Amino acid sequence: MISREEYAAFINKYKSHNRILGFFNLDIIEDGKESMQNFEYLYNTCPGAKIYPVWQFSSSIDSLEDLVNDRRNFEVIGIGGLVPYLSNRQQLVRKKWTEVFRLYPQANFHFLGGANRMLREFPFFSSDSSAYLNSRKSANQRISE
Repeated sequence: MISREEYAAFINKYKSHNRILGFFNLDIIEDGKESMQNFEYLYNTCPGAKIYPVWQFSSSIDSLEDLVNDRRNFEVIGIGGLVPYLSNRQQLVRKKWTEVFRLYPQANFHFLGGANRMLREFPFFSSDSSAYLNSRKSANQRISE
């Protein structure tokens, strides 16, 4: 795992690259407090870089409201930490997404690791996923004829 110091060095090296729009902080699944400490560290250590915060799905709606209303006016807020919820708690996820998008319809939320039908159900600004690589992870995968 990369340390936040190593990530800061990477950001400072590539923050002016014309193909990079910004960077999400290192998020710690189910630890919103440490995720935000990582964000503040990168925000303060990488001047001139666009650092986007990541809100942990397990965190409170109040902490998301703090990010939405932050004076720094973030263009995008990442939402992470969903891996523990997507396999068997999708009703809980849908209920919370409904609340999030009802409260903050104008915010730009990036669904970190999102690659399921919820992308069509909710108005995410953007998402990313490596799910397309799953078929290549196993040598036993076969192409059906």
